[in-house]
Amino acid sequence: MSMDSYGGTCLRAAFSSDSVPVVFVANDGFVPMFAACMQSLLEHTGPERSYDLVLIHTDISRENRARLLAMTAAYENVSLRFFDAGPLIGSRDLKANAHITAETYFRFLIQQILPDYDKVLYLDSDLIVNADVAALYDTDLEGNWLGAVRDPEFLGHLNNPRADMAQYAQRTLKLANPQDYFQAGVLLLNTQALREAYTLEQWLDFASVPYRYNDQDVLNMRCHGRVKYLDMSWNLLTDCDHTRISRVIVHAPEDIRRQYQAAREAPRIIHYAGYRKPWHKPSEDMAPYFWSALKKTPYYEEGLYRMACFAAQEAVRLERRDRSARWKLRQLGKKLLLRLFPERTRELLERR
Repeated sequence: MSMDSYGGTCLRAAFSSDSVPVVFVANDGFVPMFAACMQSLLEHTGPERSYDLVLIHTDISRENRARLLAMTAAYENVSLRFFDAGPLIGSRDLKANAHITAETYFRFLIQQILPDYDKVLYLDSDLIVNADVAALYDTDLEGNWLGAVRDPEFLGHLNNPRADMAQYAQRTLKLANPQDYFQAGVLLLNTQALREAYTLEQWLDFASVPYRYNDQDVLNMRCHGRVKYLDMSWNLLTDCDHTRISRVIVHAPEDIRRQYQAAREAPRIIHYAGYRKPWHKPSEDMAPYFWSALKKTPYYEEGLYRMACFAAQEAVRLERRDRSARWKLRQLGKKLLLRLFPERTRELLERR
């Protein structure tokens, strides 16, 4: 079952009962990666449950909507709808950074967009699902505002004496216990409690302030002490650029490192968070999971093309860097010669 929505202020539940509502956000340029994510989720759906999928966006083309809907056509227990966030966001200036777009803040809209649900699962689109998300959705939040996984990268930065994260967590984020900082790529939201705590306008006001980790920092600030912590296998951060584990997570507390290694053995959701992704380089950590899913979507060839373009851009960047390094080395050599043999060096330079 597939459905499409072109706007409005909310969506009613797609199924009458026993649904698993799952919300994603993406822009048109990110559709191939979302397609791989959705494909992996579809492959792990259970026939006894219904899955109400919603993609929040502002610019998904009709062609891409049609291609994505075709992917769900064979699943009678799956609905896919598209919600245009433009009217709710308006002209607000939502702060993002180099590799995170403003769409990341659209998760704050969930409590208003889906009024029929008191609990909603949110998933980033740069991940791969290896288990039935119904099991995650059925988690008892025990009255907490959300369920999430502690962030081993943030905790690694906290314990690294060369980083300033502890000061940032205490002074800027004002966290009573920074060790409870969670990763926001997978969130089980108690939307009933969140509606009672803050209005949509308040969430968007919070999001208008720039933070290092954008909406993730906002959620940690506002939900601190009201979090049900999930098994780390439900949001396993990959080893971005082969440096995250050896340079950052290595500094995390021992129990967090143990949980992280256990999750790597049997990841239920793989999260390619960070500036290097498997669609940049096939050698990235756990990239085969992504490419296996993408091959089953209409976007495989586009994924290959994007990777080739990235490789070409990277080659140009490295060539420019090497050229700059060679120039700097020559300048350093000249300065050294002038210091050691000033008269002879000036004579040689004048001849040139």
